[in-house]
Order: sequence, then C-alpha cells, then structure tokens
Amino acid sequence: MVDIQLLVERLEAIRLSEKATQDTASSYTVNVSLSERERNPSSLTLNFEFELACQPQIAKISIHGYTSITGTRDEIQTLLKPPDAKSPPSILITVYERVYGMVYLLARDLNLPHPMPGLMRQSGEST
Repeated sequence: MVDIQLLVERLEAIRLSEKATQDTASSYTVNVSLSERERNPSSLTLNFEFELACQPQIAKISIHGYTSITGTRDEIQTLLKPPDAKSPPSILITVYERVYGMVYLLARDLNLPHPMPGLMRQSGEST
C-alpha cells in the first residue's frame, strides 16, 4: 500500500488589487514544478511548487514543500505517470488536493476569489 506524506514549507499570497473581493469574477492558472529530492528502493521524496495566478491580475498564491511517497517501485511509478497526455501525474493532483484547504483559508482571509479544488484536474498544466 502506498503512503504519501506531505510537508508545506512555505505558503504565500499576494493581493495585487485593493478592489478584489471573494466574489470578483476570476479564474486561476497554475504552474507546477516537481523535482526529485531523495530516492531509495522503497521511497521517493519530491520537492513541489505551485504558483497560482489569478486572472484578472488580482492575486498570486504560491505553495512550496515536499512530499514523501513510500511503496513498491511499481506503485511509486504509477503515481508519477500521467494517466493520459492531457492530465498531470496523479501525485500532483494528490498534493494539490491536500494543500487546497490552506489555499482556500488564505484566500478567504485575504478576501480573494478562491481557486477551484479541481484546478489541477481541469488545467493539466505542469512544468
């Protein structure tokens, strides 16, 4: 069975417009970075970074941290491969879903529009 642990090292939001509210019509684009931090036969640790940019330009949210995956080599490889050409790897979706609560609360406290919980599934953008 695969075990996925996550640690957020930095969460930052920048409000770019004083006029923005939670009800401001907007959408978010996401840029993702995923890099290997440590590997051994039964585990893999990856650094991750999500940059969420709001359109119109009223906010920017960034999340940095790492995730540790423990399991068999095949289980780990399954998480790293995208299910199809237009989708991100499963591990990116899992990480985003786990940090989403923090992103939602931060946006709410700054009175910013909330990114969608399924943003990674919709956008398919990763770098």
